[in-house]
Amino acid sequence: LDDSIALLEPFRHDDGTTVDRTVRAEALVGLASAHAFAGAFEQAAPLLDEALTTLELQRAWPALTNALVVRGVYLILRHRLQEGAAVLLQAVSLADEHDVPTVGLRARYNIASVAIEDDRFADAVRELDDALALARERGDRIWERQLMGQAVAPLAVLGRWDQVVPMADVLLADEGVDVFAATFLAQIAAARGDEEMLARSCSVARAHLESTHA
Repeated sequence: LDDSIALLEPFRHDDGTTVDRTVRAEALVGLASAHAFAGAFEQAAPLLDEALTTLELQRAWPALTNALVVRGVYLILRHRLQEGAAVLLQAVSLADEHDVPTVGLRARYNIASVAIEDDRFADAVRELDDALALARERGDRIWERQLMGQAVAPLAVLGRWDQVVPMADVLLADEGVDVFAATFLAQIAAARGDEEMLARSCSVARAHLESTHA
């Protein structure tokens, strides 16, 4: 996060150079995202406001769609779930309309996270099933894995362990597996006496012990 902030900080101030307005707005969105994940919400908010205004006026639809996803995530992190979900739904609508499916998948991923935060696990699974179908239709393996990782928690809580276990080999083979997915895989492995899956799940936690990313 520190590296991202240092890289994007020069875009904060408009010095009248030849930097394209849309490009600068996209950089501000990235800077806001980094600050939000670092917990510096008071710095993220004005950056998002400025960027969203610029992108709306420029009618830069793909960039605006991405910015709305970041805005939705920012709101979720501020515990404003309903507002965040509303913004993300608009992002999905724009993503479908303007053919930016990768951004649409990110929006759907985060809509599912709102459902999980709100203990609506069946709703989260339905949202993720739809998103997984889209990712697989496009052959998007990166987002397929991300969405599978997101699905582990609600499926585990609903007791649908037989659907989770086949995902373990795919998810635990990836060094970037979501630590939250590994948490639930570890609980299932412990309950079933699967020592191999338990050890592999715990190794994910050990790999993230020194992470500064909350």
